[in-house]
Amino acid sequence: MEERVFRLVPLTPVHIGTGETIAPDEYFLQGNWLVRINMHRLLLDWPPVQRRQFEQFIAANRLDEARKLVHAAAQSAQFQSYRARIGEPARRELQNASPDRKSGEVHTFVRNLHAGKVIVPGSAIKGAIRTAVVSVLAHHERSSVGPAVKEALQKNRGTAWMTLEEKALGYQRRFTEQDPLRMVRVSDGELPPEAVSVDRVMIVNRGGQASQAQKIQLHVERLLSRADGKEPPSCDVRIALDDRATVKSPLQWDFVIESCCYFFWKRHREEVENFPLLAGRSWVPSSWPQGSILLRIGRFSHFESLSVDEFRSGWNAQRRQPIQGMGSSRSLCMISNQLLAPFGWVLLEPK
Repeated sequence: MEERVFRLVPLTPVHIGTGETIAPDEYFLQGNWLVRINMHRLLLDWPPVQRRQFEQFIAANRLDEARKLVHAAAQSAQFQSYRARIGEPARRELQNASPDRKSGEVHTFVRNLHAGKVIVPGSAIKGAIRTAVVSVLAHHERSSVGPAVKEALQKNRGTAWMTLEEKALGYQRRFTEQDPLRMVRVSDGELPPEAVSVDRVMIVNRGGQASQAQKIQLHVERLLSRADGKEPPSCDVRIALDDRATVKSPLQWDFVIESCCYFFWKRHREEVENFPLLAGRSWVPSSWPQGSILLRIGRFSHFESLSVDEFRSGWNAQRRQPIQGMGSSRSLCMISNQLLAPFGWVLLEPK
């Protein structure tokens, strides 16, 4: 088994969540910072009088007063889990958020709250590598993969991807021990709390106009990136390939690196060509250090970055028909009032 160490550099904002959100009663704004409250610690350490008053406010549905009581107590650092810088567009909206959960929710990043670390899960990186490898192999074997996938789509669209993987990788899914990518091991990356910013997500169409969905506010914790105009915090990631893993032949580093760079660079160019709003900036550089791996990870990467060349189609639930090519909209990060950046692009630079 050969292990290599990479430096993960966010090229654009990245959001990887667990589905957890925090509401206005779980955080407060302090200047250009969002401060998350450690509610468990606060409720344990509160004097009985204050805790009883809080419970009375909740029972009487006086939520605004209950929130003010919590925020006042949480000014003490011992009751704060962490703080994250907040972008101006998000700050304006969140400072006016009502106690209603939906208008002031923030989708959190994966964290180890005990260690005070922001976590980039190795599973997210491995999933992106897997997609690129499967895509390249399926393309090379399209004469045999194509008919099998077409037949599978006619039977059950929801499970056709299983047939695609089996044919591309040369194994049967019920025998998981034979999965050639099972032996690829990727460590988690750890970043400091200051690597995160809270920002607004904007959904735009190909012409750059905001979607009607903007009536629903969406705010996320995301990694700072080179798109912000300065070198962002980075972290080490270890990737190991086991030479016992075979896809027609032993899985080699050169093949994995070239597959990822080919697949994701192509996706980046397609996105810029189809969404002129993203043109004119080098979100992803045209060259990088030898041995680097280009990936797109996390939420808002869009379905084409999660799907396979020549077998790619999304699904329009309203029209009940496939979406060929790219979708008609992008979810972009509002870095400022003037700058919208795509999500998910990272570069793994060899150390």
